[in-house]
Amino acid sequence: MFVALILSAGLVVAADATPAASTTQTTTAAAAATAKPQKICKSIKTLGSRLPVKKCQTVEEAADEEAQAQQAVRDMQRSAPPPNQ
Repeated sequence: MFVALILSAGLVVAADATPAASTTQTTTAAAAATAKPQKICKSIKTLGSRLPVKKCQTVEEAADEEAQAQQAVRDMQRSAPPPNQ
């Protein structure tokens, strides 16, 4: 009986040491999995509706969309005819 207790205690100690190594690996894998890109959400008023629409996108997507919008405005301003005087 005493031998069985010592052997089971040895198994418990060995079992405790093994999950510690896998816990470190699991924590590292979890940190890599949770490293999602940051998202920005905005409420946008839609023409013809009183209800705003929620639009979520990553920081990079928002920056690209803003740059494209600015470029579109510049293109329209360059191609517009001069005002009559």
